[in-house]
Amino acid sequence: AVALALERGMKGDGNQLRSLFKQYASRNPAQAMTDAKKFDGDSLVDVVRDSWADEDPAAMYDFLKETDLGLTSYQRRRAFEALGKGFAKLDPDAAMNWVHGLTQNDLSEELHGAVIKETARALAKTDVSKALELLDGVEARPGDYQGIFQSYAETNWEEAYDAVFALEGDVQGEAAFGLLSELEGKSQEEIIQHAPSLLEMLGETTSGTLYGFLGTLDFDTVTELVEQFPERLEASLDNWVRNTAGREDPAEVVRLIDGLPLKEREDRVKGAAIVQWAQQEPEEAAAWALTQP
Repeated sequence: AVALALERGMKGDGNQLRSLFKQYASRNPAQAMTDAKKFDGDSLVDVVRDSWADEDPAAMYDFLKETDLGLTSYQRRRAFEALGKGFAKLDPDAAMNWVHGLTQNDLSEELHGAVIKETARALAKTDVSKALELLDGVEARPGDYQGIFQSYAETNWEEAYDAVFALEGDVQGEAAFGLLSELEGKSQEEIIQHAPSLLEMLGETTSGTLYGFLGTLDFDTVTELVEQFPERLEASLDNWVRNTAGREDPAEVVRLIDGLPLKEREDRVKGAAIVQWAQQEPEEAAAWALTQP
């Protein structure tokens, strides 16, 4: 079937071939990986890689050590990241031993760090202490801690929420940001219960915005949180206004923004709200504008 597909010039990103290689990988992953490299692009390599790493990461690792497939740097990094996830899913201790046993023959120093971070994120679903231990061994960036606690919260929200209180400084702020992202979809009552303490933890250097988080809340909840934490939520407000507030009473949105002690984004956020108002109720918006200094 593979020879026929090559003869016919079939594209590697086609659904039919992807389905074929997924079955192929379950029977003979080593040969499936070798044959996947014969097609253009990464699609079929991705299918075999993810299937094999999920089922038997140790065998896949041995194969990659012993076989020169001509993988690009990107493909090799993705393969080892998949291995980290596979080991973490099957046995956290095995994942730790595998990561610590990697050498420069396996990966460059740069790729090694990326693989450690991805493995740590996967480990966080079952053992956050091991995940944080792995991050301590590399030059972690703020977003890495966000990812760790997002993964942790996916499987055990309450434990993740309790654990963030034991952290300090910028790490705590990034972890809190990760948990706020995972509040999306929870009830308004749960959000009001947990969000204020997490927002308090955000530091000045915490990266990212919370538009997605705000976008899941009803207007009253957003109002309550924004009035408590205007500076922490300021960077997320303009997107929220443009994409969410148009479904609310635009006049109320303008009055909410107008009453906040915003700093850097006041004109931008307020302008977005006024545009929404002017589109829906031009006469009222114009009358309000005349009252402004």
